[in-house]
Amino acid sequence: MTLLERANRALLRGDAVRAIRFFVCCLHRAPIFAPSLVANLQLGRHRFQSGPLSGEYPRVLLCSLSEGEAGATGSERARGLARLYASHARVALAQTGLTGVASPRARGRLGMDEGVLSVRALERFLGQVLAQPSHLVHLAQPALPTILVGFLAKLVWGSRVVVDLDAGDLAIALASMPGGDDVGFDHDTAAAGDGLLAWQDGPFHEVRPSTAGCLSLARACLEAFDGLTVANSDLQQVFGGLCLTEDTLARMRGRKALPDLLRPCVPPSTSWQTRDQLDWLKPLQPLEQLPVISSLLAAHATLPAVDAEPGLSIVVLTLDGADLLRRLLQSLARHRPRRALEIIVVDHGSRDETAAVIANGPCAAFTRHLNRGRNYSFAASCNVGAREARFPLLLFLNNDIELCGNVIDKMVARLADPAVSVVGIEQREQCEDARELQWHHRGVAFRWDQNFAFWRPFNVTTEDAVLGPDAEPESMRPPLLAVTGSMLLVARTDFEAVDGFHEAYVYGYEDVDFCLAVTARLNTEVACVASRAVIHGNGVTRAKTTPELKRRQRVNNLLTLEQRFRPLLNRHQRRLLGQGWTLRGERPHVAFAVRADADDCSTVRALATALGRLFGWRASVFDSDAWYALEDVDALIVMDDDYDPRRIRSGFASVVLVAWAREGLERWLQLAWREEFDGYLVSSRQAAARVESALGQAAGVLESGCAHGTPTEDAREQSPERLAECLRQHLAGQLNGACRIAIKVPIPGQASASGAAVQQLAEALGKGLRGLGHRVRLDALPDWHRGDAEGDDVSLVLRGSTPYRPRLSQINLLWLLEDGSTVPAPEANGFDHVFVASSPLHEQLRERLRVSTSVLLPYPATLGASALALTPPAVELDATNLFRPQVESLMRVCQSRLVRPRPGRPDGVTGLL
Repeated sequence: MTLLERANRALLRGDAVRAIRFFVCCLHRAPIFAPSLVANLQLGRHRFQSGPLSGEYPRVLLCSLSEGEAGATGSERARGLARLYASHARVALAQTGLTGVASPRARGRLGMDEGVLSVRALERFLGQVLAQPSHLVHLAQPALPTILVGFLAKLVWGSRVVVDLDAGDLAIALASMPGGDDVGFDHDTAAAGDGLLAWQDGPFHEVRPSTAGCLSLARACLEAFDGLTVANSDLQQVFGGLCLTEDTLARMRGRKALPDLLRPCVPPSTSWQTRDQLDWLKPLQPLEQLPVISSLLAAHATLPAVDAEPGLSIVVLTLDGADLLRRLLQSLARHRPRRALEIIVVDHGSRDETAAVIANGPCAAFTRHLNRGRNYSFAASCNVGAREARFPLLLFLNNDIELCGNVIDKMVARLADPAVSVVGIEQREQCEDARELQWHHRGVAFRWDQNFAFWRPFNVTTEDAVLGPDAEPESMRPPLLAVTGSMLLVARTDFEAVDGFHEAYVYGYEDVDFCLAVTARLNTEVACVASRAVIHGNGVTRAKTTPELKRRQRVNNLLTLEQRFRPLLNRHQRRLLGQGWTLRGERPHVAFAVRADADDCSTVRALATALGRLFGWRASVFDSDAWYALEDVDALIVMDDDYDPRRIRSGFASVVLVAWAREGLERWLQLAWREEFDGYLVSSRQAAARVESALGQAAGVLESGCAHGTPTEDAREQSPERLAECLRQHLAGQLNGACRIAIKVPIPGQASASGAAVQQLAEALGKGLRGLGHRVRLDALPDWHRGDAEGDDVSLVLRGSTPYRPRLSQINLLWLLEDGSTVPAPEANGFDHVFVASSPLHEQLRERLRVSTSVLLPYPATLGASALALTPPAVELDATNLFRPQVESLMRVCQSRLVRPRPGRPDGVTGLL
């Protein structure tokens, strides 16, 4: 049997070590076959490096100089480092040197043309590396023989190479460089970071003094290999790296604490993909004369990086949950993802066997135990764990989760979609009889809470008590805005973009807050992977919380969520309605307000039936006695101009109101409540132009085919199916991204001239904003605090002599049109942003206000109006064009405030833990 046949057979049997040895022997004996062996060699290396990720102990090689060259101190240092790994890895000791191969004076010169290093000597080094498979190589002394071993280990096994450094090693290393005997080395000077002389043409980058003193040998080692350890704190201050003193190594003797160098088990090693990245090895380039080395280098130039898959950091919180944690770690060991991995257990001061479970568990080699000593909130400890993470992917995982399959790789694959920034997964739980499994989580939706007048989050579950054989496909599910934090995957960069979890929450809604913040900030989506392989211990996470404390926590969390996201959730509800969904995760409920004896009643009933049949919507027809009770209505189509939206008694604050003016359009436009509607539907292009002229907003034209085409027939003559399609298209086009804006006009209470100017300004702004698709309502002074204003997203206050009390759940903008120096600072600081009508006034207020401010002139400069006198211009205003700068400034601020800035931690949050 040939070497190649033996290599392939070993690879098929899963023996990656034997396969790699045979492949390297093939390359040595027949370099011509190198191109055809690249793929097999890559597969063998990948399987070898994946060994520790499947639960195997990692292999560590401690390499030092031979006894004659290292001395007693160097050998003892190597043995101390070996004891560091003994409890967590398979450790091998290797001694190497150039004794008998080159004279000490010429150790730095590896040029084979000088006869310093023979091919036979290189083969000896290669054989030593092949005999010791290693995931981690720790070079106890950075001399050329050990550097050569590290270089070959990276080429053959893809090993991670770490260099150990002490003062004596520096002297040996410097002596091994060209002209090393002429280089003076002062231990005290080196420790102080000053005066380390440079050398050239050595195996590391050229070292030159820097502004800090010098670019150290340790820094060069880090650039060349993967890590650095130092023997004392003085060297650490100068060169960096991990400090492992003799006392530290002695204390580690007999202990089972995991060395930092093995966390995670096999971190990504420095990749050598091109010859250009081997500049630091220029003195070793004669090695390429050995055919096997040349072939390995060629293979590395064409192979993809084996660590191309991004590593994953798993953050787990626990408090006296040793049994739960043991079950979680065992399931993780059985169903490991195919990537580098670390687990960070954040302990809230457990007094059970948690530490032993971590130290002796199947994932001990890549698990860190971070004991915080006492209980903290979920958000605070997850943020701490994320700061300790080393990999670009973060997975937040409850300790009461059990995995029944490798679902983590599925979540990572879903996160690869650029449109997705947060990924959750479906979870199941035990039924009460403990014999069946039911859905625990299939995403987070929102239902209207009448007590708080707010959209309250809840876990989406199936309607059936027990899972059936079929699950609806992911493509048929409603769009999600959030997933539970019990198993949540996010890229570290996205996590840091919103500063992590908001720490004002106490075990509730921090995951919802995070999802809303990330998707709004990055304009991305949330995904929930379909799976039956995740079991959640329902109720275990918070079973130790008293009912009263739990109630207080929920109230605090809901109020925090409302203050930060009410405008955004209202906007999402309207956006989803345009897509045929709601925040509840259901199809919308559309109602028609029409009198039972009206001529249009039969047409409306047929249209309602068509909406249900075509789109699955729930459609109702309300007579006049039920017009104002809208408890579960998402959109109301008003067919009668007697309908006054201000009389609505109950319902969602974000209910969409659409006026369908099939006849008598002028009556509709003269109504006192004409601005209360989110949109208008008409039957012709001429009627749509009239609405736009009067109100500044586009009206939907219900006609054959679509809502914006050329009308070919009267809407009365269209079929219910055509009307249903036109209505759906209108809602999709008009509600996507629209805001509800209330402009608070300080009238009455001012002189008539000034009041007329303010009124004219407000009307012009209203038209300009409606032209962008937003609903705008002008509130006179008596209606500033009307009861149904909770449905507004933005309040723009044109400040006169009367103060305004902002609602915390809205975006509040203040516009100081007159002298604002008399406005109290506490009142102005209660707004999200303050616009000032002149630059001098802006300079005065900027110094005494904490809130952001900017200059916004009430009229375009081309009109010549005085900013403070508010003299109305003697021209008819074209709101769409003349007021575009004002409108754009307002909307920029609104967009930036959809995710409200985080306030300080509220009083009493610590007491809620």
